[in-house]
Amino acid sequence: MIIFLVVQKFDQETHKDWEEHSYQEHSEELPTWESLKKFLESKFRTLELVSPAAPTREKPREKSFAATATTSIEKTCVKCKEQHTLCHCKQFTDMNVKDRNEYVKKNKLCYNCLLPGHAVFRCRVPINCRICNKRHHSLLHEKKEDVSKTENEAATATATATPNVSVNHTIEDNKTTTMTAQHSNRKVTALLATALVKCMNEEGHAIVLRALIDQGSQACFISEKAAQLLKLKRQSARGKVVGVGSTKTDVKQVVQLQVISRVEDNFCLNIQAYVMNKQLTTKLPKLAVQTDVQHLQCLELADPTYHLPGSVDLLLGVREYADILQAEIIKGPPGTPCAQRTSLGWILFGEIENKDKNYSFLVMHHQVEMDNMLKTLWEIDTETSRKYTQEEQLCEDIYKKTVTRNEDGRYVVTLPFKTQNPKSPDGNTREIAMRRLLQLERRFTKQPDLKEEYVKVMEEYAILNHLEEVPTEEIKTKKAVYLPHHAVVRCDKETTKTRVVYDASCKGSNNISLNDELLVGPTVQDDLRSIIMRWRMHAVCFVADIEKMYRMVRLSNTHKDFQRILWRKDPSEPIKDYRLLTVTFGTAPAPYLACRTLLQLANDEGHNYPVGAQMISDFYVDDLLSGTDTVETAIEARHQLKEMMNKGGFLLKK
Repeated sequence: MIIFLVVQKFDQETHKDWEEHSYQEHSEELPTWESLKKFLESKFRTLELVSPAAPTREKPREKSFAATATTSIEKTCVKCKEQHTLCHCKQFTDMNVKDRNEYVKKNKLCYNCLLPGHAVFRCRVPINCRICNKRHHSLLHEKKEDVSKTENEAATATATATPNVSVNHTIEDNKTTTMTAQHSNRKVTALLATALVKCMNEEGHAIVLRALIDQGSQACFISEKAAQLLKLKRQSARGKVVGVGSTKTDVKQVVQLQVISRVEDNFCLNIQAYVMNKQLTTKLPKLAVQTDVQHLQCLELADPTYHLPGSVDLLLGVREYADILQAEIIKGPPGTPCAQRTSLGWILFGEIENKDKNYSFLVMHHQVEMDNMLKTLWEIDTETSRKYTQEEQLCEDIYKKTVTRNEDGRYVVTLPFKTQNPKSPDGNTREIAMRRLLQLERRFTKQPDLKEEYVKVMEEYAILNHLEEVPTEEIKTKKAVYLPHHAVVRCDKETTKTRVVYDASCKGSNNISLNDELLVGPTVQDDLRSIIMRWRMHAVCFVADIEKMYRMVRLSNTHKDFQRILWRKDPSEPIKDYRLLTVTFGTAPAPYLACRTLLQLANDEGHNYPVGAQMISDFYVDDLLSGTDTVETAIEARHQLKEMMNKGGFLLKK
């Protein structure tokens, strides 16, 4: 299996060579891993001689020489005298790097191509070392620590003598903000102050983020991921973040949020943070560090996971540091971090032992160049929501002007037509609906079980007062649109397996359907991905759905004749004319009218049920995915949401 997976990664030429190689060795046996390993070693050493390490401009004469070298028929190893080059020699490759260099020097071979007859400065093979790109063969490359033991010891001494890296930060003028941070060397890790904080948006939605507290920063930053999870309202901000090496990142947005302490119940910090579309830092700390530090025991830490590498989604600057700072500080012995008491808990910073031998420096420098940013913030309130098209805005305006509530609290809406005088009633739709009903009855004769379920659904419509029979005097006097209907069977559904669907896209004799003249309406709910991401952030989650959501919204009496149907229980009975009194599944604006009514309910009843109103944004059509941080708040949220939905005539279930 491993051999198959590796071979699938080969290019076409290498794959062809491998098939020839494996067939020649043992034509009747499957190739082994050792065989593939030898083939790959031979292949990459050949390519090392032929292909240059980096793309360079080569003279035609050099290209010609390289081609001649690859087409030579006989290759004799200067060490074992077999038919291969020295770089393919097993005896030569088994030697250590120092012995290889001695052998090449003793036999007066070229340090670049390992061939006799010329020195390295006369070598015309266009290759270099693949490790350091210098003029020698890769098999002769020596690591820096192997070149001189004295240099290595000196470098170690220098690193030990300089345990901290300092990056100066300055403010050039009033329009520049600077932020710096650093890590340390191989023996110890410089622990930066982090804290787990509860962040909340204007609507009360909260998540827990890991924050880096940097008193060297004059600005706050938040990651794009965290800004999306919190659904923060953004404002335009023109500027650039200038980092080490003059790398620049555009800053386009700024947000407002609240930072709430997990330690002090009454502590709340309002901050302004710039949205970074790139990660703020690498994971902090880089590697796991020890936790058995005596003087840190029994402290209520701001970040209990300080010893584990984790992502940072929020950076708090010097102003926020001054607001959370308290007087107490605990210093430990050398090589241990200090503890500073803050309103967020005890934050840790300083040196802490790290058993890992490798070391690296992390230097993060953010400089926000503000170009008329304050002026833009005060003058422009930029909305990040999608702008409505002309038709979508018209549909929204119609809804706002016509939506009402009846004596039961249910919402009554109208159909959003594109024109004042719709032509779909002129299409003789009753005859088409008649033919479709007869066709449906022929299907019932073959599927009696389907007929039984279908009749139950239609009787339920009548019991719930979702349809009414059209008076005889109105059948021909009023203009109307008749909708054909048919059954959709979903065997995978646990509740309603048979659903009646109304065909509002069926064209009349004038080639115009009801849906052709109706506005679809804009999307008013969040996408499913965002809802699921927020749902997974809650400590306590719950789900629900609205029973018969569409049919809980009533249709205005002025438009109910646009939703007429023909129906009878049995072919022996006369066909009767009915009209649907609710939002009907199959009409173009039905999803918009139902979802928009949920938002309207939150607006109308939100002052009485604030927690329930916030959860309306967690609906995806009729399905709810929401939650809270504790069981108590979840129970309260469930109670408020259920009561608020009942006010609008919606019933939650699951």
